[in-house]
Amino acid sequence: MLQPPMPWYNYMGMKAEDVEAIFQYLKSTKPVRNVVPAPMPPDQVY
Repeated sequence: MLQPPMPWYNYMGMKAEDVEAIFQYLKSTKPVRNVVPAPMPPDQVY
């Protein structure tokens, strides 16, 4: 089961300029190596 990568509903009302700024910032950061946790069923997320 796939989980959403982020709470997209919190970003729905953002201006296009703000979204672009976040995108540019994320592109400027170096990638990290980490272990991605296993997916959890929705009833166990909170």
